[in-house]
Amino acid sequence: MDITRRQFVRLCGGTAAVVLPFGLTRCAVPRPAHELIEDVEWKKGLADAVLRATTSRGATFADVRVVRNLIQTIAADDQQIKGVPGEWHYGSSPEHVLEKVDIGFNVRVLKDGAWGFAASPVLSEDEAVAVAGLACDLAEKAARTVPEPIRLVPEPVHVDTWVTPHQEDPFAVPLDEKVALLLRINEEVRKNPQTDRAFSWLDFWDENKFYANLEGAEIQQRLVRSDGSFFARAHVDGVTAQRRFFVNPLNIGYEYIRGLDLPSHAERIAAEAVEKAQAPMISIDGQMDVVMDPQNLCLFEHETVGHPTELNRTVLVETNFAGTTFLAPEDMGSYEFGSPVMNFVADRSRPMLRSTCGYDDEGVKTQEWDVVREGKLVGFQTTREFATYVGEDQSRGCCMTESWDRVPQGRMPNVSLEPGGQDAPSPEELIADTRRGLLFSGFSSRIVQDYQRRYHTYTANAVWEIENGQKTRMLRGAHYYGQNPSELWHRLETVTNPASWEPAALDSDDIGQPTQRNHNTHGAPWARFRNLNVGGPAS
Repeated sequence: MDITRRQFVRLCGGTAAVVLPFGLTRCAVPRPAHELIEDVEWKKGLADAVLRATTSRGATFADVRVVRNLIQTIAADDQQIKGVPGEWHYGSSPEHVLEKVDIGFNVRVLKDGAWGFAASPVLSEDEAVAVAGLACDLAEKAARTVPEPIRLVPEPVHVDTWVTPHQEDPFAVPLDEKVALLLRINEEVRKNPQTDRAFSWLDFWDENKFYANLEGAEIQQRLVRSDGSFFARAHVDGVTAQRRFFVNPLNIGYEYIRGLDLPSHAERIAAEAVEKAQAPMISIDGQMDVVMDPQNLCLFEHETVGHPTELNRTVLVETNFAGTTFLAPEDMGSYEFGSPVMNFVADRSRPMLRSTCGYDDEGVKTQEWDVVREGKLVGFQTTREFATYVGEDQSRGCCMTESWDRVPQGRMPNVSLEPGGQDAPSPEELIADTRRGLLFSGFSSRIVQDYQRRYHTYTANAVWEIENGQKTRMLRGAHYYGQNPSELWHRLETVTNPASWEPAALDSDDIGQPTQRNHNTHGAPWARFRNLNVGGPAS
């Protein structure tokens, strides 16, 4: 798609937004915010005030979200409770246990063909009316920049309540119990005398969101997410290596964490960390068959299929972090993305997966659809604003906002590689059928080397050689690379059976300015790629 810089700026100018840290009004809040957030009738009243105000200003569409996020992150470094490293856990409190409560509301308005957005942490009807007026003011200003009016595809009006199925509320489990679990994991890891560090963590989210729009939708949702994992570090003969135990993050309660029995995996992970530290550096530089497990595939899927099929990225409205894409809307239905065994499904509706909910942030009922079928591109990720770019008259439900102070935008749902049939091989049979190759296990780092996401390099948390159908020694420093899709997905040869499919997921997916954290699953079976480009640090 050829586009000038001036056209690019105009395309990206369709939304004007402001977040108010302290609110516009000095009115009294009727009750404490934590009480109001549980009162659905009160939230309906606030939404009604917003929608009346936007109607009086001539808005053609408006929606409001009242949001409360609870976040708890606990981490243990050996036998000390500490903050979790990395921006994706939002830092830590002085006590090294993060417990964050985030409450507020936002208003989005479509007026004069452009978006206006405003948000506030002050929960009162007077504040809501003032914020709605500000959103209208911003839409009027944004309308001067849009090349053509924004239009939305229709969506049936939904009035519903949806809650993540779960048995045990993670936030009701005593903190002491969670801390004890982490310390026990680390104790088990450090029983191996060649380890020099154990690090474990738990991460929980409880998202309470009320949505209403000018069309009559009223949707109350509660999303519950649970995650936890650990790694072991070994130091042998001057070499340091880390091995992680990969947990598949899910939308589920604390019963999931209990069922994982994390301490029981500590001995194996510690031993593999030692094995990794003792492993030789890879000396291969050329082409080789590569077997990937689901946890290695999930990052590969995310970058090579997930981001390229975001339609707002395809039409250059969103380019933050992940760049644009080599795909164009007109490619749908004809573009040869991979081999015939490549089948990708997108969804926000499969039970327990990270992006699963009842409705998206535009009131669209979530669904499941094909993105790639038998190697051919057949679908994109769409919102009500962008569905018409690929000739569709209904959104796929991919509008999302992390919290009250973030602008709703198209975000990646669950995007997963489908397994083979019942007669497809098991992972063990796939390895046994591989004469010579490499097994990449768990995600690690990646490099996306150009703005259109064509050139990719991936490593793994652990890599083993495969010789004559046997997994043999571990290697350090291995990576695979190539041009997407000709040197990557076109070389996919085999996927394993349905029993091997796992709901693998990344720790986070950050995008936008200001940054929003997204949650999605990239499920996968095991897979074998023929003649991938592989190499070590020197290459």
